[in-house]
Amino acid sequence: MKKTVVGIDPGMTTGWAIDTGSTIAAGTWQLTHKSEHPLMRLHDYLSGILSLNEVSLLCYEEPVARGMAARSLNRQMGIIILVCERLRIPHYPVNPGTLKKHATGSGRADKEQMLEAAQGRGWEFTDHNAVDALWLADYGRSLLIPTMGETP
Repeated sequence: MKKTVVGIDPGMTTGWAIDTGSTIAAGTWQLTHKSEHPLMRLHDYLSGILSLNEVSLLCYEEPVARGMAARSLNRQMGIIILVCERLRIPHYPVNPGTLKKHATGSGRADKEQMLEAAQGRGWEFTDHNAVDALWLADYGRSLLIPTMGETP
């Protein structure tokens, strides 16, 4: 049986992707809102997407930012881990360089090269956040699910 893998590229514009093994969906969530804290928005969006799908694995990109950006991303990692733990979904952080190498063969690839590699796969998404989330889901399906003793 095919397993559903979710990819999350955190940020104030968070990329998400769901790979069921037969279909792929992706998009972005805008976390900034006048009346709601960004972490609550992330919690609600993530809880919703994970509750509606039988997810075998969630892969998320590790932060490499510094300063205030790092603080924000680290807080988002906490929300991702909290929601996954509450729902008992295995989760795995992926280093950005590792993800770039998986997608393009080069750990130094830029956003345009990541997008070109995605288009080479037939993925028609153009937002770099959604594309990174697609690659995160693909990384989980290709490299991690097989090590978990499950069918990709």
